[in-house]
Amino acid sequence: YGDAAASPEAGATPEQQLEHWMKAAQAKAIAIRFVFFADEQNLRQFCESSLEAAGYSGDKRDKFLDVFARDYRSGSEIRMLANASGTLRIEIDGEDQDAWEDPELVRALWRCWLGEKSPLKDRKGLVTPPVPQTAAE
Repeated sequence: YGDAAASPEAGATPEQQLEHWMKAAQAKAIAIRFVFFADEQNLRQFCESSLEAAGYSGDKRDKFLDVFARDYRSGSEIRMLANASGTLRIEIDGEDQDAWEDPELVRALWRCWLGEKSPLKDRKGLVTPPVPQTAAE
């Protein structure tokens, strides 16, 4: 989810809009709803290699990866919510897990999930209308 009001100039391509959104200092969120079973080993491995590819090796890395130390059943949901200052909060199935102030981790996550190597098929259509301020605070 992202604030559409923070869009780049009129006429920007979907790729330019997405890049602008990822770099903007605003509240953002990514919600991942599992449509099939995802085991801990594969999900953690994906997240680990994605952070590496995004160039993140900060001190919050292992704590963030620990969030994925479980299996996820179909219907499970992970929400990664970040405020404008770069504090990341994780929710799993509606329950708070942890929070870290680490703008570099936040930027790396956006690159992992929305960058060129994203596993998502239609990442260009993901920026949506504004997020309520309370969602990322």
